[in-house]
Amino acid sequence: MIFNFDYNAMKKRISEISLKSSSVLNELEKAFLLYHLGQGIQSFETLKINSKQAFRERNYDVWYISLYNMHNIPLFYGYSDENNKKLEKYHEERVSIDLNESFYELPFYTREQLKYLRDIGTTLDTNLIKAYQLKEKALKDLEIWSSSDSSFSFNNNQIKAYGIFKKTLLKYFHFLIINENQEKFFQQMTEIFFSFMAIFQIQEKRRDNNKTIPITLKSEQIYCILKYFDNKILMQKLNQYFQETNIVFKVERDIDLIGIFKNISSQFVNIDIFETEFSRLFKNFLVLSAWIELDQNTFDAIIEICQEKIDEDLLRNSYDSMGYFITKQWNKFKMEIKTEIKFSILDRILFSFIRKLTENFSGYLIILESSPRCMQNLLFILQQNIEYNIELDLIQQALINTLIKEIMELPNDTQIFISNYLICDLFPITKNNDGVNQNVKNFLLNIWEKNQNRKTIQEDEYYLLLTHNMHRIRILNSEQYQKIFLELKNKYMNRETAKKFNNEQPIHEQLLKQAMQEDALDRMLALLKDCENSFKKE
Repeated sequence: MIFNFDYNAMKKRISEISLKSSSVLNELEKAFLLYHLGQGIQSFETLKINSKQAFRERNYDVWYISLYNMHNIPLFYGYSDENNKKLEKYHEERVSIDLNESFYELPFYTREQLKYLRDIGTTLDTNLIKAYQLKEKALKDLEIWSSSDSSFSFNNNQIKAYGIFKKTLLKYFHFLIINENQEKFFQQMTEIFFSFMAIFQIQEKRRDNNKTIPITLKSEQIYCILKYFDNKILMQKLNQYFQETNIVFKVERDIDLIGIFKNISSQFVNIDIFETEFSRLFKNFLVLSAWIELDQNTFDAIIEICQEKIDEDLLRNSYDSMGYFITKQWNKFKMEIKTEIKFSILDRILFSFIRKLTENFSGYLIILESSPRCMQNLLFILQQNIEYNIELDLIQQALINTLIKEIMELPNDTQIFISNYLICDLFPITKNNDGVNQNVKNFLLNIWEKNQNRKTIQEDEYYLLLTHNMHRIRILNSEQYQKIFLELKNKYMNRETAKKFNNEQPIHEQLLKQAMQEDALDRMLALLKDCENSFKKE
């Protein structure tokens, strides 16, 4: 139930407990489930009542665990003044709980029986220390395996790590609210497993096995990866350990990956200034799934859920994660492993985004600026995808025409930005629709022509990028493209201009010439950026 993020099952179980006269053990379970549903106040209140009732019943095990969970439960402030007053009061109560003092209030014979509970914190902290030590050993093993021809067994560390991980899950996870130290424990254990997987890849490579290496993820591993990692850190760790490997993840047959994502999605219903538990789980699922070999049904279901969240205006800060998922699935599975997945469903994401952009230009322009690669990569995949060769329907045509019309009302620099990061790559998608295709082409040519007389280096940068993109999609010919090179050379390479660059890294004529000859846009833009920075210092 918890490993599958099955929130409906949790709610059902809470209702069952609430409808009958429950034991203190059941109430402890109820508080635990409320915590996992993100209902911190209700969980704390249940624990508070339960601790008193358990003490009256002399059920000291449940009493102590209730206090332990009250002490560890995270309480977050929201927008309700009434709730915030409660939270302030409960937070004071929470931090005032002295578990050690409470333990010594018990009779001696009871203390002897409950020593194992009193030592929970110490045991878990010891496990965290062991996890850090094992991670250091695992990283050292990986470093040695990566940098030399040495071969040695790492199985002993692997067995130790999985033993501690499994024991902690089985013994404590089903009733304890996890505090920050325990979260670190699961983070360290996950990174240890990543290290072992990377070593396994090196072993296989030395055996001349360059085929895809499938690694099966267990449900508890998936849970810990999704639950206990920051989104950006998870992305960085997966890239660090697996970017240059043949490893792909699979899941055990009884794991319902779509079900897990639907469960998480069902709770991701509000957008907040700050990241919520469920928005983070949503993003982490996309990042992890980027590395999992999916069938067509699972891939389509994930995309459909993302589309729903765009339509509900909830995806906002999740575009980078969605873009990561789409791009990794294309690069690794479609291009490297040659899976049979069709990507034509991505047009749903595209047109949902365009609709939102036309409805709320300022809001979605910020998203486009903060996550420009998401739509660029999606459009690139649709262009490359041989299955995507269809005529746009009337609604899609109308959306693009409306988008162009609205962009024409925006300031010039905004028009150029949107053209570079959306419209240029949208143009090939309209190839089978003459009217829309011509409308997009005329719009781009109009922007290009009206920006001939530029005054700043930054304007030159944007214009060079626009020219490059329009040449790439064959709206501009090579002669028009080369004309810009000549113009920039004359503008920035004459003797008078060169004198202005007296900093340590002046622009070099040879570097720009070489970049132009090789059509190296990134290098040309970097050289112009150096120009801009030099002028700023003058």
